[in-house]
Amino acid sequence: MNNLTAIHFLGIGGAFAPELGNTSMWFLWNKNFVLIDCGESVFEKLLTIEAFTEARRILVVITHTHCDHVGSLGTLCSYAALVSHQQVEIYYPDLVRLRSFLDIVGIDRSFYRLYDQVPADWCLSIEPYHVAHASDMQCYGYWFRDLGFYVSGDAADIPDAVLAAFLKGEIKRVYQDTTTKASSAHGYLGRMEEKIPFEERKRYYAVHLPDREAIGLLRAKGFSVASC
Repeated sequence: MNNLTAIHFLGIGGAFAPELGNTSMWFLWNKNFVLIDCGESVFEKLLTIEAFTEARRILVVITHTHCDHVGSLGTLCSYAALVSHQQVEIYYPDLVRLRSFLDIVGIDRSFYRLYDQVPADWCLSIEPYHVAHASDMQCYGYWFRDLGFYVSGDAADIPDAVLAAFLKGEIKRVYQDTTTKASSAHGYLGRMEEKIPFEERKRYYAVHLPDREAIGLLRAKGFSVASC
């Protein structure tokens, strides 16, 4: 397993917490750039990252198609095609929906390659899990087996198989959508307290936070909070 400290966040906020930035993370894999979600605030931040501007290949993993997760994906595709002269590779199991989104925002299909499975030549094992969030779209969390972490996107809960693997230590870290108010669409803190033993909470990293005030509350409960 590779080094978990090589994971970087561009934002840790929910859709209505712009001060925290849209939740998005990146890491290098065999010197190539892997990005998880590309919300409205993400593209501007990518341009400040040397590893991105010099990347030979870019893989974007999408959890679902709400604006705070795909809002600047079209701009990223255009930049890559017209400035750095490469096709962005995009992984999302619902090809039809994501292609329709990119068509609507005017992105030429030659600017990107869309996959419902991770391209084999990336040699990167990503296991998708359906998660409960929005009834009108397919929403996913992903277990990155090579790096030993799971990331939820927006999700009301942690899939049972993922939770079991986490508690067994097979998954070293969980990055989970966490809110401080009861919700059927997001990971309510009270629900996470019931599921995650106190001694394991340091390996649980809260993301997609509703506001800055949530940070102190989560830490007081023993949970970690992802940082940019």
